[in-house]
Amino acid sequence: MRRIVRSIVALACVAPLAAGADGEETAGRPSPLAKETLAAAAKLKREAVGKKDEAKLEALVRAAQGYEKAARDLSGEKAALAEASFRAGEIWRTLRREEDAGRCFAAAAAESAGSPAFAAKAWIELGHLDRRQKRFDQALRHYERALAVTPQQRRECARALTWQGKVQILHKMEKEGHATLLAVGQRFPEFPLDDIRNVDLVAVDWIEAGRLAEARSLVEDCLERHSEPQDDDEEVDPSVRRALDKMKSRELLSRPPPR
Repeated sequence: MRRIVRSIVALACVAPLAAGADGEETAGRPSPLAKETLAAAAKLKREAVGKKDEAKLEALVRAAQGYEKAARDLSGEKAALAEASFRAGEIWRTLRREEDAGRCFAAAAAESAGSPAFAAKAWIELGHLDRRQKRFDQALRHYERALAVTPQQRRECARALTWQGKVQILHKMEKEGHATLLAVGQRFPEFPLDDIRNVDLVAVDWIEAGRLAEARSLVEDCLERHSEPQDDDEEVDPSVRRALDKMKSRELLSRPPPR
């Protein structure tokens, strides 16, 4: 119970998404009423800070309910409605109230025209809810919806495709899952960290399956792609360099063969 409380309090009170991040389409400018209504709901969430145990949980429930009320009050402003619904879903999810979380995420996902950013995030969260309950077919459909309905949200689409691959592997569809994970770097080359991590996952699986030559080739191709500066950069981004250094597959491939 206390772990749940600590994690929910860490949720930031984020302002509506700004334009231009990763080239994604973003929601329109909220009205003064929308700003005021969302701020009131965010204030309810902040009131949980400093409280403990049941008092804190009660405050968080009030915050989730406050965001849901904001969504109802802002039904004419689709972007604000989507944000309020998504924020409510985040709180319900962390409180492990799956049905409430799913309802709120579904409301946010339905507003892809008014708020593609929050809709994309909501489709992924719906997929996560199903994945955690081992409803793998439903999870895959939700991740696919993020890709199909909000293709301009490339950051979220890269995540959705990655989770598709991971769930396919969980669903005993290893070949398809590996192909999906490796497709992320091809379809979304602007996110090298996703590519590196997915290559590492696949390579480790191949190493464990005895496919050492294929794994080595896969890792070497990844190193070649990401060991040189991109575009006009003078050097490789430090986060990319760290991700390459942390690849488990490289460590496994460097070990001497057993005698």
